[in-house]
Amino acid sequence: MLQNFSKIVIVSLIKLIYITCNDELGNLTDLSRCILSHLGLEYRGEIQKTESGVPCQAWDSEKPVHKVNISFIDEKFSDFSKKNAMNYCRNPSLHPDGPWCYSMEKNNINETCMIPLCSFSECKATGPGMEYSGKHKRGLSDRKCLKWNKKRKKVRHDGNITEIEKYAAHKFPENDLSDASKFCRNPSGDVGGPWCFVEVEDSNEVEREYCDVPFCEDQECTVFTKETPIYSHFAAFESTQNFTFGLRLWDSDSFLNTSAKLLLSVLALPTTGNEVKELGFGIEIHISTTKVALTYGNKDDVHYEKLENPLVSHKYQFFSLNWDKGIITFSREGAVVPIFMAEIQTKNNLLGYHKDAFSYYSAMGENMLWSFPFCDDDDVCDIQTTTSEHHQQFWPLGRTDLGFDLKFYIRAFHSGYILLVPSPAVKYPALKIMLDKKDGFTEVVHYPRENEPPNVLVKHTLNEFLLDYWKWAEFTLAIFADNLQLFSTRDIGTLLIIDLRHESIRQIRWFSPASNDSVAHWTFSCAPLKSANPPPAFLPECALEMHENTYKGTQDLTNEGIPCLPWSGKGIPSNDFFNDKNEVLKTRNYCRNPLSDDLGSYCYTFSRTREIVKSYCHIRPCKSQECRLAGTGNDYVGKLNITRSNRSCMAWTATSFKSYNETLFADKKIEDAKNYCRNPTRNLAGSWCYTNDSRFRYDICNVRDCDKPEECIVIIRQKGTG
Repeated sequence: MLQNFSKIVIVSLIKLIYITCNDELGNLTDLSRCILSHLGLEYRGEIQKTESGVPCQAWDSEKPVHKVNISFIDEKFSDFSKKNAMNYCRNPSLHPDGPWCYSMEKNNINETCMIPLCSFSECKATGPGMEYSGKHKRGLSDRKCLKWNKKRKKVRHDGNITEIEKYAAHKFPENDLSDASKFCRNPSGDVGGPWCFVEVEDSNEVEREYCDVPFCEDQECTVFTKETPIYSHFAAFESTQNFTFGLRLWDSDSFLNTSAKLLLSVLALPTTGNEVKELGFGIEIHISTTKVALTYGNKDDVHYEKLENPLVSHKYQFFSLNWDKGIITFSREGAVVPIFMAEIQTKNNLLGYHKDAFSYYSAMGENMLWSFPFCDDDDVCDIQTTTSEHHQQFWPLGRTDLGFDLKFYIRAFHSGYILLVPSPAVKYPALKIMLDKKDGFTEVVHYPRENEPPNVLVKHTLNEFLLDYWKWAEFTLAIFADNLQLFSTRDIGTLLIIDLRHESIRQIRWFSPASNDSVAHWTFSCAPLKSANPPPAFLPECALEMHENTYKGTQDLTNEGIPCLPWSGKGIPSNDFFNDKNEVLKTRNYCRNPLSDDLGSYCYTFSRTREIVKSYCHIRPCKSQECRLAGTGNDYVGKLNITRSNRSCMAWTATSFKSYNETLFADKKIEDAKNYCRNPTRNLAGSWCYTNDSRFRYDICNVRDCDKPEECIVIIRQKGTG
């Protein structure tokens, strides 16, 4: 235990340090003389005296005055070395009062150094913002903050009413509760950010509420990430041979035990880093607070390179990746000498087949802030792909004059999820919008707190599906005070899907997309480019019959929206199915039927238990099965067998009239045409058939146009004049 000294001495010393360390009026921003959190785990300054002025003992002293706890290993120091920590104030024990040291006095074993909190008066330097000392004094709901210098007897917290004592003065950057007044602060060290007490309407109770405090250093393209079991969220980027990104910690106290991972890949598949290596479609860069490495996808053994401060909480560190001819380099932006250079494993895998072309990136890491350059390009609309229900990445909502909004486009088989939270670093409270779940319902679910079950606020089903994998759907989410509305934009007009009022809505500031173990493609705040549209349902991107054996298109997911694994990956039984290795690689992860399976085209996917299993694709039917592409319907292969006069068609093989060429049927053979409307004579009137009515040998069929509604078609019988 740390020994206590006179409060008068402590307060006087703190006041003295605070005055002498002031960089400018109201600010204390010199990180060598102040801490960014109450624990001060990231502190690397050189203060080496205790709060009472006693010199500190060296942490690795060979002849210590006081024995150093053997559990204080190198990794528990911000210097990552007891030797480098010298006799500076540090906090290897996670003491709640911050950095401390063993003293050089025999009668005083150890003592805190009482290093003051940093003080940023205009903004917050870190996500939790314990160092914020500005004058913002309203919660997210715009309710007024209450003063700190008072015990709170009736506080709503975790579903209960509790008492909260006044916080200690040193938990505030002012070191004074009166000076903290009614301003947003974070004396509890809440990872979600600065907060304050606000009154609960129509009661004598109060509750905690986060505040809207901006970052001191903000980037145009900010992404917050969580650590998830698999890479599940991918962003597409244009073909290039370099990649620049910024990275910082959200929370200063995660400095000692956190890391970030960046995946560059050819495909967007829900996989672990090791699975990426086994399937041979990507590489993984691992960045910790002391070292970096190419951990998966490298040709040789993993080798970590030591790096000074690659991750800090108060500013972005920028890095660049460059790759060419199978060699990748990782550097600090602007540096001449790279941090590491490694050779990518490119033998018999998609990385080698596609050479130096990556198509996706995926960022992961618990409570990390990333900055990517791609959203700065006005000519590009980033395509985001989610593959599971894990919420791996978060973005801030866009502000409007009235509140917040989010315009997004999505295409998916089912289950597009949007999670809404006050802060990306906390799980509660939260709202989740679930569009077109597998059960056909669209829901809004409220998650109030950790130990309380969720509440379904909205649950309904529409007469139509909201989502379609083969067509982009447009939605707009509008938030104003306690109101949330979701609109679906149609070709004609706008449909209100959700209209909800709930007290938690006013606190929402961040969102995160996901999908229920299926692929969903998204764009946010921009319309997808034409190049992002799926290929039309024309051959070879479709099937003429349900169990197509010769499909050669690019569909790469099953009928349930599960993404296919590459045929060339380890553990995929494909080598005997294809003629040569090059064909296996060329086939990527597309649905195929190399064994002429009676159930049609298939691929291999991961099960929920991470086993590789065979899954069927159910290739989408060609447009010409339902309608005509050519004006005369020569391509039509649908099952319409009723003419425009409502007469039934006769089987083509049953008629004695042979006024057509059998090779001109759109079907593979005349038997497949059965008694369906066809145009083997290239009749200008369109598809037709022989009828079972002896009075009418044949008649024309009303086969609709695939792309043009009938009301838009005008038939001109003769030349007009004038």
